[in-house]
Amino acid sequence: MTQVALADRAGIDLSYYRQLEAGRRRLNVDHLQRLASALGVDLRELMPGDAGDDALVTPMGRARYLEAIENALSQGDAIEAMKIVLQEAERRKEEDR
Repeated sequence: MTQVALADRAGIDLSYYRQLEAGRRRLNVDHLQRLASALGVDLRELMPGDAGDDALVTPMGRARYLEAIENALSQGDAIEAMKIVLQEAERRKEEDR
């Protein structure tokens, strides 16, 4: 999916989206939700609320997945956080096919 298509589907201004990808803007939960929705994945499925929730099963494991996103966001690395979420969303879509 192109930047234009993803930004449009997510309802994020293309210029702002490109700044997010370039790391000039900080990614927040709202952006993650919009991007997940644009990809057809509910963010709650990617970030479960309790340890008993098995909605998130990733190759890297739940704890490592959430830690990777948290670390990327805490370091202001919006690109890396987006990559982690988008890769998982794509993986989940492929599994559903």
